[in-house]
Amino acid sequence: MLTAQEVTHRTYEESLQLLTTVKMEAAALEKLRETRNYLNKDTVSEVRAQVNHFGYQIPELDSLKWKGSTSALCASILKECIVLNVTDGTTRPLKTGFLTSPHLITARERIRLDGIPVSEDLFCEAFSVVWERFSAHEKPEYKRFIFLMSLYVFFKYSTDVVILETGVGGEYDYTNVIEHPYATAITSLGVDHPWLLGETLTDIAWHKAGIIKPGVACFTAPQPEEAMMVLRERCFERGAGFPVSDWGENPLVELGDNDIAALKDISLGLKGSHQYINAAVAVATCKEWVAVYNKNHGDSQCLLSEEAIRRGLESATWPGRAQTIKFDTFPNTVFYLDGAHTPESLLVCSEWFRDVLAKEAARNDEKLVLIFNCTGPRSGHDLLLPIVENIQTPISHVIFCSDEVRSSAAVTDLVMKTQNKNRAGWERNATVDMFATINEALEVVSQLGQGTKTRVLVTGSLYLVGSVLKLCRAEIL
Repeated sequence: MLTAQEVTHRTYEESLQLLTTVKMEAAALEKLRETRNYLNKDTVSEVRAQVNHFGYQIPELDSLKWKGSTSALCASILKECIVLNVTDGTTRPLKTGFLTSPHLITARERIRLDGIPVSEDLFCEAFSVVWERFSAHEKPEYKRFIFLMSLYVFFKYSTDVVILETGVGGEYDYTNVIEHPYATAITSLGVDHPWLLGETLTDIAWHKAGIIKPGVACFTAPQPEEAMMVLRERCFERGAGFPVSDWGENPLVELGDNDIAALKDISLGLKGSHQYINAAVAVATCKEWVAVYNKNHGDSQCLLSEEAIRRGLESATWPGRAQTIKFDTFPNTVFYLDGAHTPESLLVCSEWFRDVLAKEAARNDEKLVLIFNCTGPRSGHDLLLPIVENIQTPISHVIFCSDEVRSSAAVTDLVMKTQNKNRAGWERNATVDMFATINEALEVVSQLGQGTKTRVLVTGSLYLVGSVLKLCRAEIL
């Protein structure tokens, strides 16, 4: 494998520009979505070959695998762990790595060390090492490229634990090259990416269960019975292991109401009542990771106290999810950001926003604005329905737009077709605008906020939320 001293030094901007060349074009991606031909069943074998070509054997990371907010809660909890050297009695903090997607503002958010996005210098170093290891015709696709970069970073930093957020589904996810994680977890299932994973919850559960590994316990949030049956069957088929921690004698640990209720006295850093479900999964899986670590390491032991768990849950942050934020460029406006993009998550988002409006005592003379986008075969009507049904405060202005900052004529046609479809899903009185870019939407918000307090809910897409954060120059968290 090439070292940092053997590769070309590039600036962060140069690295990002080259990285975009391995992205799939929007039109090509849309075509794959329409033909339902996006999942590659050879992903794991292809990534395994790319990892070997990169110069690593398939890495044995002391890892955890799961999704989204639960991953962030886990990373925050484990950051509070202490590693005890059994020989000399010295202690040090646990060193954590975290791979996530998508990013909101800039690509280095995807690779985190101890909860913080990697520096521009380290990102560039990892990029150049991966870029120059592969010839022009064999460069890995964007997410795989970032994955290989993360391996370089995690090994260089000598992380004790790596949290891997899986991508779409699970069965054919590139993170499955890690064959022996310490634990896996599955969060609340909903109908997401049905054009890829199937139309039913059982189809989706089958794909999500693809991260279950032989000899490794799997932890799950409460699920509808039809989904839980699939998870149980797949645990049996794959030979999932019994938990090492004190979670019974079933390889599928099904967390319940008591586990969730036990955390209710903690003020979570992540907002929304649903986060207590995610927190219960995170706590249980972190305890399992610690138990497996201590079983496998004779020379050191990992210490995770109940107080450390509380600190981790209370200090957890995850931008773009139930986030309230103000920007200097919009002095009279409060933004409420949530990247929800399924009917289930939009329901949670709408309940969160409704509760926030009630808590903050929103007045009738304030303007309430919705900025919304959804793409692909997703139904704008199905995603907007929870907002229509749960938010009783009148929304005066609805803006449908893409997450694009600029748009070519060809892309604009596709975008406006999507926005017209989304517009058809709105069933309440409001002033409605449709734009090809997020810039145009924010210009309208700026005008609406002149002299009048304005509250803006941005939802339907994490990419849309990210564009707002980027254009408003939010801090990279």
